[in-house]
Amino acid sequence: MLEKIKELLSKTVQKIPASIGTKAIVYYALVLAVEILLFNIAFCYNWYASGKAEITTLIQFLTVLVGAQFTSAILLIGKGFVDNDGNGVPDVLEDSESKTKEEGNGE
Repeated sequence: MLEKIKELLSKTVQKIPASIGTKAIVYYALVLAVEILLFNIAFCYNWYASGKAEITTLIQFLTVLVGAQFTSAILLIGKGFVDNDGNGVPDVLEDSESKTKEEGNGE
């Protein structure tokens, strides 16, 4: 059973595109999934052990992970490294280089 899980994970990782932006977004989603899983496990354990259902620290941490600032930072990193034409240079940098060349030719 453990071998099947390892094979599934390795196949899934191989299917992730190699761009840095995509990897950042995939890792962000992975962290969110693990945090939600840990939150549920800790909530159930704490409820069972103490009879109280309170986990404020993990709720606050999860709130930070899905907060606007953290999500915006990850998406900005993801957008900054998009390379649609596959030449190894992010499209944002290509656009700025082409604008600089056009401005230089216009003088």
